Amino acid sequence: MESSSPKTDAIDQFQKLLDKDEFDFVEYRRLAASYELPMSLRPEIWKILFGVTSVKRSDRGPQDSKACENYKKCLEKFNKMLETQIDENLAYLQREFPRTHHSDPVFQSPQVHVVIGKVLRCYLYCENQNYHGGMTQIVFLIAFGYLAPLLKATEYSFKSEHVERFNSLDEQTLFNFEVNLYFSISSFFAMHNFQKMSKSLEAINEQFLKCIKEKNVPAYTIFKTKGINTATLFWRLIMACFSFDMPTELTFKIFDYLVGDLTNHPEIIFEIIAVMTKIFLKEFEILDETEYLMFFYSRPYENWDIEKIIEILKYINTNWKKKK
Repeated sequence: MESSSPKTDAIDQFQKLLDKDEFDFVEYRRLAASYELPMSLRPEIWKILFGVTSVKRSDRGPQDSKACENYKKCLEKFNKMLETQIDENLAYLQREFPRTHHSDPVFQSPQVHVVIGKVLRCYLYCENQNYHGGMTQIVFLIAFGYLAPLLKATEYSFKSEHVERFNSLDEQTLFNFEVNLYFSISSFFAMHNFQKMSKSLEAINEQFLKCIKEKNVPAYTIFKTKGINTATLFWRLIMACFSFDMPTELTFKIFDYLVGDLTNHPEIIFEIIAVMTKIFLKEFEILDETEYLMFFYSRPYENWDIEKIIEILKYINTNWKKKK
């Protein structure tokens, strides 16, 4: 009898989770630490994690009707505003979209820009939020997760034929995509407190220093005594986790784990990056801020593979005591 492949095993494990009467978040985090979330199942699981649909299997449908109605109301409110006002976020997005994943044919498609731009602008207006740098990278990442199965992508990158498939999506499928994207980014940014964190570098520096001290990260003493602002390293790595600076497969591995606990995921991010830093600095002796910056720009994660990320996430899942 032949043993199943890791990919087949992952599909079976996550499908069993979906088939339970009620979605088990603890079990999801265990699976997400050990397996890659199958691309085909990601939308259905993400909708549960982001609160787009119910945790109870009996209450789930092809598309949550309440979410659809709420999104329609948000669109109506946004469109009514556009009748009398100028959307100030439009100029930001027209600048940001072309340089976000600039080599990806789908994410550089004008039609995709229109759809994703509408969803993000609607969210910013209806939730009374301001646009901040880095938002588009996270929105595109979430959009990829929902679009990949719709466009029949089999790898973590889109090709020219996927643009044609996007343009041929029927109206209802496209609307469902917008609903899922809207409420997913709304959940993520609400729990992540994106605006607050982006303005609190000093607080991040202190929290990150505390975290790497607890993890016994090499060079912590040097960071502290030399007054090196570790927020620089933190933000460099957090953007690697969210913006495809890492190999895309690794980006999704980390993101899939993070969204398994939206309530606590800012703290989980600190934990993950503290462990990553410990690995990065294991053989690296930082003497001064110049050497720190040289390390900072060396992008040591570029050649990592999925097993390295799994090793980190398994460690976090086992050792992080705050997790419910």
